[in-house]
Amino acid sequence: MTRTLPLASILLGAMALLASGCSSSSPRLSIEDIPAELSEAVCTQLLTCAQTRAGGGEVSRLVLSPTFPELCPRLLGAELGSLDPLAAAVDAGRVAYDAAAARRCLHDIASSCTVEAGLDFFPSCREALEGQVAVGESCSLQEECVPGARCDATLVGDTCSGTCVARLPLGTACDSASECARPEGVGIAQCSTNGGAESVCLALVLELGLREGEPCGAVDGTGFERTYGLCHGDFFCFDFDEDGEGTCTAPVADGGLCMPGMACEEGSLCVEDGGTMNSFCRRITVVTEVGGACDDETVFCDYPARLECVSGECAALPEGTCHEGYHCDEGEYCDDATSTCEARKALGSECDASRECLSDSCRDDGTMTNTRRCTAPAVRCG
Repeated sequence: MTRTLPLASILLGAMALLASGCSSSSPRLSIEDIPAELSEAVCTQLLTCAQTRAGGGEVSRLVLSPTFPELCPRLLGAELGSLDPLAAAVDAGRVAYDAAAARRCLHDIASSCTVEAGLDFFPSCREALEGQVAVGESCSLQEECVPGARCDATLVGDTCSGTCVARLPLGTACDSASECARPEGVGIAQCSTNGGAESVCLALVLELGLREGEPCGAVDGTGFERTYGLCHGDFFCFDFDEDGEGTCTAPVADGGLCMPGMACEEGSLCVEDGGTMNSFCRRITVVTEVGGACDDETVFCDYPARLECVSGECAALPEGTCHEGYHCDEGEYCDDATSTCEARKALGSECDASRECLSDSCRDDGTMTNTRRCTAPAVRCG
């Protein structure tokens, strides 16, 4: 099955990142800067990879907006949060930070189409943060442990205590992927069944940059070490029978027949034809001015820029109102009940969701009254 990334989980006009790569002229990358630059790397993929368009839905429409390249890094940066615990571990000598490897990591992410990859897929990303704590010694973060080990930690109240233990080899019974040894190359560890009753450690090795006609997805779905193929950015993985394995396919030309899971050429979307019940790739127009004609089928208003289609014309949302969080300024959230932008709340304030809080954390206050309040962020453990 082809995997796609929803906008809220991990959402770049950041072509400068691609151009800079790991050049010696690039400024030193601090740990604190990683969330912002990682956001730009992932947004670059959303804007350029055909696989993104194959996912359909909100993301496929949003990337067509001229406002999206500026909006995307802000959205993803908020999702990625702070790396303060890692920075503290580096300062304490428990993690060695390699700024050059971090630059290579961001370049590897931006120049691939592994939107859902995260920081574990590429060796460069693993090299950027190398643990210094030996097996058997105390830890609180996974990154603190030496390569080949992990932090087996437990959070009690606000106290995290753990011990570095060796990761499990392939084929060993496991409860989660974090227990398992990672492949040396591009890929991740998995904890899944291998035809038996119990879950065991597996290695998912990635093949990147596959071209048109080459198999993609779960091309080798048996054994302890498996291969997962990802297409080059110009192609998408089409899995017609949804059996997990597909074929790298060129985007469908404007006017061509399409179906869910297929990507259209850049600037087009798969639109259902009401007369035939078939769907075709249609060129999309995004209107950026109030009063412009729209139909919400092939002519859309620039929704991220607070325009919506009303009775066939693009109208601006009234001042202070919203339908999505990105309709509000930084430091605000969109109140679903009132559709208005409200200031994010301080610690101790009542809340319904973490997005309402300046701390990005809304939890039950323990009074047994079903009251939730903005709290300090949860302690990262393990």
